[in-house]
Amino acid sequence: MKRVSIIIIMLLWIMVFLMACSESIVPAETPSLNNSAEIPKTEPLAPSGTESLAPSTATTSTQPQSTVSQSADTATFGDFTVKILKSEVIKDASKKPALRVYFEFTNNSDKNASFVFTISAKAFQNGVELQPAFVMNPIPEDNNIISEIKPGITIKCSQLFSLKDKTPVEMEVSYLFDFEKENILKQIINVNK
Repeated sequence: MKRVSIIIIMLLWIMVFLMACSESIVPAETPSLNNSAEIPKTEPLAPSGTESLAPSTATTSTQPQSTVSQSADTATFGDFTVKILKSEVIKDASKKPALRVYFEFTNNSDKNASFVFTISAKAFQNGVELQPAFVMNPIPEDNNIISEIKPGITIKCSQLFSLKDKTPVEMEVSYLFDFEKENILKQIINVNK
């Protein structure tokens, strides 16, 4: 119980930090539901308008250059690579629906790093950011989100979000310290069951 309390406190601290650093959010167009899916499915987000998933040409010396690889579910942000593996709808500690998104995080830097202090993973429904969810019995991947890993190591981790309804969830994954959010890996996750 003490471990769960510590994790909850750390996640709340991170949430406050991220909200203080986040920019204003412009609501995105909500894609239509795919009623044929029984299991939540992760799909690449199609670019709209002039938005592009291609790497940005603008870089600064204080931030790693971010690129989105050929695969729509993988992004490399400087020395760190993130892959969205899968997702599932679960019940949180309050028995309400929550989304668990699984990631693969690779540290190719020369220092130890953890997912939560390196990568920003946000989820939106109807253009509004989802709040973190908490479970009574976390799985190892839930705890790995705060685990520090050595250079050259890859770890599987997961992040939990409280769902508001059954509309699709738009995931946005970026380098935590890219305050202009020029390079974002985006995917749509269908959560209707």
